[in-house]
Amino acid sequence: MILIVVGSVLSKIIIGDAPFFPATAACLVMVLLNRFISWLCAKYKWFSYLLEGKPVLLYGQGQFYWQNLKKSCISYQEFMQSLRLEMNTEHLQLIQSAMLESSGRISFVHKQNS
Repeated sequence: MILIVVGSVLSKIIIGDAPFFPATAACLVMVLLNRFISWLCAKYKWFSYLLEGKPVLLYGQGQFYWQNLKKSCISYQEFMQSLRLEMNTEHLQLIQSAMLESSGRISFVHKQNS
């Protein structure tokens, strides 16, 4: 998103709709602020959780965590669609756990053969 905003401001500079130095300073501030927030997220786990959220357990130990699915606004059909797309299977017996990651994707862990 930062690239789109910076690109938009820079295009206004090129076209001549915005003054060069103030618009360039605005772009620089946005980029530096983005870097600073990224650094804070990398250094402090609590800050990362505050901005990005924590992974949420959706399935584990052979059962669904329906409350987590509901809070995450994920239906059973969407969960199964992700299982088919990511793991190429519809069999929950092959899955040890499933987590909703902060990126919005569902990650699946295979069961280990013992």
